[in-house]
Amino acid sequence: MMTPEQWTAEVRRRIAINEGCRLRMYLDTMKIPTIAYGLNLTIGSARTVLKNAGVTDIDGVIAGRTALTQAQADSTFDQMLPNYINEARGTLNPNVFDKLNDARRFVVVDMVYNLGTAGFMGFPSARRAIDNAVAATDQTTAHAQYEEAANQMVSSAWYGQVGNRAKRDVAMMRNGAWVDPNGDGSR
Repeated sequence: MMTPEQWTAEVRRRIAINEGCRLRMYLDTMKIPTIAYGLNLTIGSARTVLKNAGVTDIDGVIAGRTALTQAQADSTFDQMLPNYINEARGTLNPNVFDKLNDARRFVVVDMVYNLGTAGFMGFPSARRAIDNAVAATDQTTAHAQYEEAANQMVSSAWYGQVGNRAKRDVAMMRNGAWVDPNGDGSR
């Protein structure tokens, strides 16, 4: 297992790859105004995040007239990531998140980052399977529950919408091992 600092750095690295970084406002796949590493510009905290990143023309950034600097984009990501980790922790039964191995914990954070907490809460069978896997008293049951969580992920609309990101997350949930962050989940 990684130290907490190593794990957070790896989560940051992988989400940055998954999200990409755009310095000017764009519409995401759901037509939501977005910037940097997936910052939804319609959420209430977006203005505060931008201000804390040193942005002076917030209205210009939101309208797409003004670009962020790379340092400002990185700052938005650094501000948001701890909240997503805490939100991910809260989507599972108490103490389950912290008992997952590094790769599976990342999957939960990545899905919450990508879908939002409400979106990930729309995976009740997958979340229940993860809870059951951690509560299992034997490896066979735990493995079967992680398989079930992965299968639930595959049978969702999300799986068809986000391409290789979903394939990687499914592989890591299924096997509990990191996969190539640029690959298709086949390791």
